[in-house]
Amino acid sequence: MQVRHVSIFTGDAALPAIVRLPSSAAPAPAVVFHNGYAAYKEMYDGMAAELCRSGYLTLQFDPRGTDGEGRGRFLCGTQWMEDACAAVSYVCGLPQTDASRVAFSGVSMGGGMTILQGAADPRLKCLFAMAPPENFAEQMHEAWVKNQGEAAWQAHLEHLFRDAARCAHGYPSERMDGSYACWGLQLSEEEKAANRRAQPHVAHELTLSSVLNSYLYYDVRAAAARLRVPLCLVHGTADTTIAYHCSEELYAATSAPVRELHLIPGKGHVLPEEACEEVTRLALDWFGKYL
Repeated sequence: MQVRHVSIFTGDAALPAIVRLPSSAAPAPAVVFHNGYAAYKEMYDGMAAELCRSGYLTLQFDPRGTDGEGRGRFLCGTQWMEDACAAVSYVCGLPQTDASRVAFSGVSMGGGMTILQGAADPRLKCLFAMAPPENFAEQMHEAWVKNQGEAAWQAHLEHLFRDAARCAHGYPSERMDGSYACWGLQLSEEEKAANRRAQPHVAHELTLSSVLNSYLYYDVRAAAARLRVPLCLVHGTADTTIAYHCSEELYAATSAPVRELHLIPGKGHVLPEEACEEVTRLALDWFGKYL
């Protein structure tokens, strides 16, 4: 296995990435891993290494706003779609890649991006989505109402749209504390500091414009209904960030020609790290059949 640290250029950004090349001299099938919200490319190290040892070329990259580039901006939605497209183009352009056999994978909002990209990119042959959201706007609304009530949600939306108007006139977006504030949770300063110590690679500051962008462009359910490639959904039954029923509903809604749903008992949200062995085994089986 050969490991390369490279940059993927999109717009005016250089996205840090890790490429793992298998030892075989023949062009290899490839798997692109996309980050989750506030995440980092290294979360896929275990899965990517095992896939590479099994003959797959892998790419892990930090899209704009995640740990490796522009920490704290979190430009999701359309910007992350651009970055995902650039990552697929980079992989397809490598001489070591069999460009007719490229898959996409991710966890959390990266799982959502997997389905969004799969519905838009004809170069992808199959998808492996872990703990994806179903409709981010609906889930955020539900979380805010649960934690602070409907009036607080409406006030939050008004704040977001006021900020969007500021941005449209050339002013910078306001910043918000990202330590679960986007879920309508209020944490103490001690809790916020503990989060930063426990997750040093995760950015804990968001801009309001990026949060709004995520609300508007993360309708994963609609994208699932447009899929024309095989989709595998994997979710932990103990996930408290995105409930596993989201994957059940995506499974029911998708138009994918082949679909599978695997629920991992007792596992939480960040599956590539806390259930690496299980999800890697499922991924190898899936890619072995459809990539």
